Amino acid sequence: MSQRYVLDAEERRRRLAALLESLLYTFVQPSGAMRNTQNPHIVDVSGVLTYSTGPAPAPLLSPLDSNFAAETERVAQALNRIHAGRVQVQSFGSLGALAEILQDLVNEGQPYAVTV
Repeated sequence: MSQRYVLDAEERRRRLAALLESLLYTFVQPSGAMRNTQNPHIVDVSGVLTYSTGPAPAPLLSPLDSNFAAETERVAQALNRIHAGRVQVQSFGSLGALAEILQDLVNEGQPYAVTV
C-alpha cells in the first residue's frame, strides 16, 4: 500500500486558497437565510484565529468565556512545546484585521503534505 496525493501540490494550494477566500467572503458579506434581519447587525468581529502547520490540533475554545483568547494562547503554547511551533494563533479586533490575516493565508498558506 502506498500513500500518494491524487492532486498535485499546486492544485492542493489553489484549493486551500479558494477555501480561505470563501471563508473571508462569508464574514465580509453573509448570505442565505435570515440575511435581511441579521446582516445589518454585524457590528463587531473580534477573536483569535488558530491553525496548525503540521499534525497537531489547533485549539478551539468558546468565546462565551471572557478569557478565551488568553486560554487559547496558553493551549497553543503547551501544544507548541510538544509539537515544535506548529500551532499558530493570530488575534484580531476587527473585521478588517481578520480580512488581513485571511488574505495573508490565501497568498502565503501551504497545505500540509505528508512525506511519502
